[in-house]
Amino acid sequence: MARGQIAFEAERLLLAHIRVDSTEAYENAVRIATEVSAHALGVERVGVWHLQGARELELTHLYTASTRRHSTERVRITLPDPSAYGVALHARRAIVADDVATNPQTAELDFYYEPLGITSMLDAPFYYGGNVSGVICHEHVGAARTWSDGDVSLACSIADMAASICGQARLLDAQARLRDATTRRLDSSRVETLAHVATAIGHELSNTLTAIQLSMQRIQTTTDPRVAELAPSLTRSVSLATELLDGLKNFGRAGGSARRLPVADVLPPLLPMLNLLTRGTATVTMELADPAVSLGLADGDVQQILVNLVINATNALVEAHRQGTIAITERAVGADRIEIVVRDDGPGVAAEITDRLFELYVTTSPHGTGVGLWLVKQVVTEVGGSIRYEPGTPGARFVIELPRAS
Repeated sequence: MARGQIAFEAERLLLAHIRVDSTEAYENAVRIATEVSAHALGVERVGVWHLQGARELELTHLYTASTRRHSTERVRITLPDPSAYGVALHARRAIVADDVATNPQTAELDFYYEPLGITSMLDAPFYYGGNVSGVICHEHVGAARTWSDGDVSLACSIADMAASICGQARLLDAQARLRDATTRRLDSSRVETLAHVATAIGHELSNTLTAIQLSMQRIQTTTDPRVAELAPSLTRSVSLATELLDGLKNFGRAGGSARRLPVADVLPPLLPMLNLLTRGTATVTMELADPAVSLGLADGDVQQILVNLVINATNALVEAHRQGTIAITERAVGADRIEIVVRDDGPGVAAEITDRLFELYVTTSPHGTGVGLWLVKQVVTEVGGSIRYEPGTPGARFVIELPRAS
């Protein structure tokens, strides 16, 4: 066995024993597979392409031998209709093109290979679930070459290993989605429990406040001037406590139901509780342009979203050692959409995470979990809505678009 063949067999054995149990392990396996393939076959480029639909191929990983560079920049190409290459991809073990310009399966791809100086190609499809999932494309640059039977065998062997790697990666992805769904159910369960607790506490304290209010009415009729002087301030304090408890009870009732009341019945009752959560750090304001509309999202979910965003804004202000304002606004957008904006005048979101802000476990806060914004996005998108972040001047703006209730 030739020295190059021995080296290839050693690398192939290494690949066969790689366990893809993390994103890092998958990326490492693809790097090894493309490097082994490029150097064993003596080609300039090896690309991993995934089939998207019937006619689209997407490049997900590219290794260039002369620079020893790996790239994960995504490139898509659309095959012609009809496509000789597409037919061959599903019908052949390998597409062997000694001269890409004259081979009937590859000649139609001149828009791709000519700018790159590719003269010969050896493409081996890989399979998942009995269907073609993608192709490992070996691209030779320079004088056209003739592929040997050994070359074709090596390319097919690499494709088989790629199929195994992709299969493990898909299993990993399915497990991650299951974990995400489990996290979502646990968070939902916690919110429902909190809603029941809020309702129970609000009910008990309301009874106590009612008794205090009745007593205050008797105090206000006293002839003792010192007691009468204290009565107005005590009455205001009791009234504020009553408003806060009403907000707590409304949050509790909404959290356990799928009601869709008008915006005016959902958002304003939440305001006293939001101001309680932000006391000493921010003042929460609210402005409703279309208070009579109802949202295509359960009232409890709407309140949960706002509480989450307000708490995030408050934490940002606390960490910046400043006080500020958090403004909530609502307005109609077109005939069937409602926009809710939560804006603060804090430090805003760090530039390095804005593109990943709604991903699971992404946070820059030392006390954050990275779950809140991800959960908000899941709730919003499930009903056909959207959420986006916009830098403020200063601060941050979170813009939520939701459908109207039908």
